[in-house]
Amino acid sequence: MESDTYRLDKDIFMLLYVRRHFPDFVYNMQSLNILRVFFLVALGIGTFTFYAIKRYTVFQLRSYPIATIKEDNLAPERFDKRLKLLHSRCPNDYTKAKERSNWVPIPHFLVDPPKKLLVCVVPKSGSSTWHGIVWALRRKRAGLDEDQKFYRWNDTVENHAMARKLPPKVGQMLGVYHDGDDDLFQSPRLGQSHRLVLARHPFARLISGWKDKFSYNTAYGDRMFKHFPKLKDYNVSVPPENFTLAFEDLARYIADHGRDERKLDYHFMPATSLCKPCNYAYTYILKAESVDKDQQWLMNRINMTDLKVVRRGVNKKGSLLQINPSDSIKEYMSKLDLEVVKKLYTVYVKDFVYFGYTFSLTTMKSGGFE
Repeated sequence: MESDTYRLDKDIFMLLYVRRHFPDFVYNMQSLNILRVFFLVALGIGTFTFYAIKRYTVFQLRSYPIATIKEDNLAPERFDKRLKLLHSRCPNDYTKAKERSNWVPIPHFLVDPPKKLLVCVVPKSGSSTWHGIVWALRRKRAGLDEDQKFYRWNDTVENHAMARKLPPKVGQMLGVYHDGDDDLFQSPRLGQSHRLVLARHPFARLISGWKDKFSYNTAYGDRMFKHFPKLKDYNVSVPPENFTLAFEDLARYIADHGRDERKLDYHFMPATSLCKPCNYAYTYILKAESVDKDQQWLMNRINMTDLKVVRRGVNKKGSLLQINPSDSIKEYMSKLDLEVVKKLYTVYVKDFVYFGYTFSLTTMKSGGFE
C-alpha cells in the first residue's frame, strides 16, 4: 500500500509538471506510462551526470606526484648559472658564507633533517607547494596519508616552527657549506645537505600578491589596512570588480614606503630581505617561471619523486604562470606612472640584481625567467 501511495505521488508530480509546461498534452494510461519511462530515464541521466561531475572534481583536487614532468637535461646548467650569478653579485666574500659555523634560522626557513633539506620559502613563488612537500615528508615517515586534503593551517605554523626548534648541531648540518655542495653536475655526496631558495620576478610577485590578498574572497586585505594605516590614504581609485584595492594604489604605497620594510607585509617584501641569499650558502635557486623544467631534475636529485603533493597555482603541465609572464607584467606596469615604476624597481633592486631578473623602463619588457 505504501509503495502504491509513493507511485501515486510521483504520477501526480509528473502530471502537474506536464500540465504546466505542455497544456495540450492528452492524458490516458498509455501516455502516463510513456511519461513514467521518460522521467525514469531523465532521473538516471541526471544522477549519472551528478556523480560523474563530482568524481571528476574530486580527481582534479586530489594530490598527484609532484614530479610529473619529463626531466630537462639542461636543468643543471640553469641552476649553476643562477648560483654563479648570485655569487658574483653578493657584496661580501662568498667564502665567508661557506664557512659559516653558527645556525641562525630565519622565519622563512622550512627544514626536513632526514632529507637534509632546507628551503627558504618566498610568498607567491611556489611557497605553498614546498610547505606541502615538507609536511608530506613528515606524514609519510609517520605512516600517514600525505594527501593534501588533510593539510591544515596549523601544519603551516608547525612547518615554520621546526627550523626554530632545531638543535644547533642539526641546524649546522643543514646550513653549513662543504666543498662540492654546489657542483651540480655531479651526484650529491653522501650526507650532503640541499639548501634551496625560491625566486620569482619581483613585479610578477607584486601583481600576484595584489590579486591574492585584495580580492573579496579573502579578509587579508582588511587586515593589511588595519596593520598599515597609511595604506588607507592610498585607496583613492575605483578598484576592479571583486577587489578592495586598485593595483595602482597598492603600487604607489609600496613605491613610497617599500624601502622601510616595517611598513610592508611580508608577502610584498623583497625575496632578498626574506631569505638573505648572500648570508646563507644556498645550493639551488628555483625560479617560479621555469619550475616545469627544473623541478623534476631537482626532485630526482633530492630523491623525492614519489611524494603526492598538490602543486598549488601550478597547472598539470608544470607552469606556475599560465600566460607569458613578460606580457602580464607589462600589462600591469603600463598602468603606472613612470616615476612609480622607477621607485618600485628601487624597492626590489636586489631581487633583480641577485636573481638575474630584468625590466626595461622604456619598453616595459621583462626577462631573466631562466
